Amino acid sequence: LTWRQLGYHRKPVGLCDAGGYYGPLLGFLEAGVREGFLAPEVLADLVVAAEPAALFSALEALPPPSRLKLAERGNY
Repeated sequence: LTWRQLGYHRKPVGLCDAGGYYGPLLGFLEAGVREGFLAPEVLADLVVAAEPAALFSALEALPPPSRLKLAERGNY
């Protein structure tokens, strides 16, 4: 997610949350957004699905980000 946010790549980022295994990690990231440590757009860049087929379909449908690299905006 960080490399995508910084603009080092434009590839979609996915997480296969089979059986809810990554639920605690997702809760941690959501808390980071609520507390202001993460921008909501960062978490929005993460595609989560419980099944691999659904994850791949969602990743293929994800448009590339329109944001510039943080370094290009001078926010580094």
